[in-house]
Formats: sequence, structure tokens, C-alpha cells
Amino acid sequence: MLPSGKFPRFAFLSALLAALFLVVDLTLVRSADTQLLVANSLDFVVALLAAVCSFYVARRSSGYPRQLWFLLATAFALESLGQGITTYYESFVPSATQLPTPSDILFFLWVAPVFMIFLPPSDEDPIGFDSIRLLDFLQVAIIALTVYLYYFYSSAAWLAQPANVLRNIFILYVARDLILSLAFFFRSRTTVSSWLRSFSLVLGFVFLACVVSDVDYLFTLDVSVDRATWGHFVWMFPLFIVILLAANWKQPEPGVVPHSSFPVGDRLVTQVLPIAIPVLVIWMAHSIAREQYFLAWLTVSASVVCSCARLVLTSRRQRLISANLLAAEKALRQSEQLLSTAFKSSPDAFSISLFPDGPYITVNDAFTRITGYTREETVNKTPSQMNLWVDPATRKRIFDVLNDIGEVRDVEFQFRTKAGRIRTGQMYASIFDLDGRRGALVIIRDISPRREAEEILRSSEERFRSLVRNLHVGIITYDAKLAVTYANQATLDVMGLPIHQLIGKTAKDLQLNPLDEDGNPMPDERRPVYLAIASRKPILGRLYGWRLSNHPDII
Repeated sequence: MLPSGKFPRFAFLSALLAALFLVVDLTLVRSADTQLLVANSLDFVVALLAAVCSFYVARRSSGYPRQLWFLLATAFALESLGQGITTYYESFVPSATQLPTPSDILFFLWVAPVFMIFLPPSDEDPIGFDSIRLLDFLQVAIIALTVYLYYFYSSAAWLAQPANVLRNIFILYVARDLILSLAFFFRSRTTVSSWLRSFSLVLGFVFLACVVSDVDYLFTLDVSVDRATWGHFVWMFPLFIVILLAANWKQPEPGVVPHSSFPVGDRLVTQVLPIAIPVLVIWMAHSIAREQYFLAWLTVSASVVCSCARLVLTSRRQRLISANLLAAEKALRQSEQLLSTAFKSSPDAFSISLFPDGPYITVNDAFTRITGYTREETVNKTPSQMNLWVDPATRKRIFDVLNDIGEVRDVEFQFRTKAGRIRTGQMYASIFDLDGRRGALVIIRDISPRREAEEILRSSEERFRSLVRNLHVGIITYDAKLAVTYANQATLDVMGLPIHQLIGKTAKDLQLNPLDEDGNPMPDERRPVYLAIASRKPILGRLYGWRLSNHPDII
């Protein structure tokens, strides 16, 4: 498979160029306001490049990788939007750092799609609209928003101690990104799929770089609130890693979606969280309502609506799945009945046994009729115990081919019946999985009557051929074009020609002129051979002769 394309590599070079401009800005620009505006703008550009690259790779991918890249792209799109709003407020809104801004909410929400990467994978390729996955995202976003409102959305706290509020926010960022980093590292060690291991490992380093950036801001809050610092440069590192991953991404081969190997975790995500999230939102909204009743009411309502909608959609999807399963089960039963009927009523001998030397598991009526053994005498017995094969070497050769390629067709062999008669069979066989063991379905057609009839016909044809060849009367056969196809020895003796000079030749080619009974030349339309071919009726009792051109003798 080819890499993801040229655009992510171009974006990576652009991100490096933005980092170079940031270094120039931090070292050469003297105006603090200009320096901060340029630094924030360059951070926004790099975040936007990471989001665009992720969307680009998602569009070129398929299956489960497409889902992961779309979630990652959505996350970085939210982060770039938050960074863009931060750029506006810090540069054009006075005292913006002393109050909460919309960008604070986005910096809380942007990891919601990343958290959804750990949810059980969707069974659908997200080309269209997956309503349940969207509701999952909204629930995660609502809980993140509620956490922010519960802990940090207090105008009094911002006005009294803005530095403490910011410090608490960044402590939460450090804990959040560290948990995500460890979770991705753990997933890279436990997943089976090689591409998913690599993908999770890279994201582990992405969020580890986010932790480094959060810690840097945490310890430089006094100087990084109102001016550009090298923390803006460190903030770009995780974005560089994502763009580099997109530039070197290769679509994995199609395969089974790597579901989680932890059923307890899947049950927690699919059954516990849909109930726990609304309860947690209601509990936190109770405290928020003291200062912001409308916001508290809005978050609770949105969470309950999302939960109810998800419950309805999940129930409808489960009913659809149940209906499909019932239809598939009905079709399977019908198919089994048809196969069972074909198995039992087929004139060919069917048998199922363990491969290569195991006993028979079941046989049909035709098998008992052809071999002479009853079903009770056959089941749990091996062909060797029943002495069915006449030539063990032939059996070994056939089973070697069956073992190598999984099937054999139109193979003739000889088998022995219970009465000791030698019969000729034509075998069709294939290997299949039988509850974790190798089974063999063998179909045998008894072609002994056909072989006997062919032998009788061959003997009859040989006797007839010998009779015609040695008959003292000349015999010639012609095709539709009046060319000679056969002549017996008496004809060759009369004409004095070898057989190779007659075959395929017409009378004109041999310069033979037909004569009537009175010795006069016979017209072509009256010649017996021409009349027999034209009328498709026998011509009997006709007397005529042949004269070679420029030769007086009559044949």
C-alpha cells in the first residue's frame, strides 16, 4: 500500500517552517503584544495543519482506521478552534486572562473524540452518519463541559484568584493527558493488530508531549499568561508527531475489526457509562445551579436527552439486528434442510469422516447401498478397518493431494464392497473445519456399470472394425463433401492405391469418372453416393462403374 499522500508531507514541512518563524519571533521581536499575537497565530496554524492532515488521511482510509482518524481529526479541529479563539481574546480583548473564555471550554472538550477511540469500534464504516457514535461524542462533551463548569466556571473565583484557577486547570490538564498517554501505551502492548499497536504507541507519545507542554505552562504561569514564551514552541511538539504520523501512514490490509479483549471494560463502556454520565451531570449541576441556574438546567437537559435518544436508537438497532439474526437463522435452517435432503437422497455415496485417518462420522443411504455395509457397521469405523481401498498406494497419493490443496475432483479408484466385489468409483472430496478438527466430505459415484458398458462397446467396435477390414467386398465411407473418410483392404486392392492416397480425396481428385450400366458417363446428380447424401436414404441394387481418366480399363 502507498503512503497517505503528498499533502501530509507538505504540511509537515509547513509546520517546521512555522516553528522556525516562532523561534524568530521569540528571539527577535521586541514588542510583547506582537510577539504574543505571532506566537498564538503560529500555534493555531500548526494545530489546523494537524486537523487537516488527519481529515485527509481519514478520507483516504477505510474501515476501522477511518473511524480512528476521523475521531483524531475532530479532536484537533476543536483544539485549533480553541487556539484561534485564544489568539483573538489574548490580543484584542482587554483583561481576557482574568476571566473565563470560550476557548477554555474547547480546551476541555477537544479530548472527547480521543476518549472515544477507546470505545468499542463501530460496525459501520463512517462514510455516512452514525447517530449513536455522535450521541456518544455529545455525552462525553457534556460531561467535560460540566466538569469545567463545576470546578472552574465561577466569576468570583476568576476575579479573586485568577492564577490559582489557571493553575488548577493546568493540573487537571496534566492528569488528563498523562492518563491518556498511559492508556495508549497500555493499548499498544495489549492489542493484537500490528498497525493498531503502532498507532496507539504514537498517540501515547503525542499525549506524553502534551504532558510536557502542560507542565511547562504550569511552572511558567507568572510569565506565560500575558506574553509569548518557549512554551508556545513546546506546545507544537505533539502536533508535529501527529502530522508526521499522517505523512507516513499506510492503509493496513482489510481484516477483522480488532475488538477489545477486555469484556469487563466493554460492559463498563456500553452499559455502565450511559447511566453513570447523566447521574454525574445531575450531581454536578446541583452545585452549578447556585450561581448559573440556566447553565445547570441546560447541561442536565442535554445529557438526559442524549441518553434517551441513545437508548431509543440502540433499542431500534438491536431490534433490527434481532430481525436480521432471525431471518439468517431461518435461512440457515432451510439451507440445512435442503442440504440434509440432498445428502440423504443423493444417488452418490456421501460420507463425512475425520481427516486423514479418522473414522466415519456419518454416511448416507447410497453409501450403504453401494458398499453393502449398514450405517451401524460404518459409523466410527475407518476405511482401513473396513478394507474398502483395493490399492493403499492410490489412497495415499489421493490423500496427499487432498492434504496439499484441500480438494480433489474426478479421481478414479477401485474399492471393495462387503461382499468382496471390486468396483470402480469416481471421487470428489474436500477438507473443511469440523469443530476445530479437520473433516473430509467425500462423494463417490459408482461408475462400474459405465465402465462395463464402455468395455462392451469397445469390444463390439473392435469386432465390427475387424469384420469390415477383412471383408472381401469393398467398403468406402464419404463425408458430406464427397471426400473419402475410410476404405477397407478390398477397396485398396481393387484400386491399387495405398490408403493415404484415398483419405480426404474426392472422385475428381482421384480422376475417377462414374459410368452408367450401359457404359455411358453418369451425371453427378445420379451418382449413388450423391443421392444417398442428398436424400439421406439408402441406395440399393445400383450397378455402375468407374473409369480412370485417360485409361481404358473400367473398375
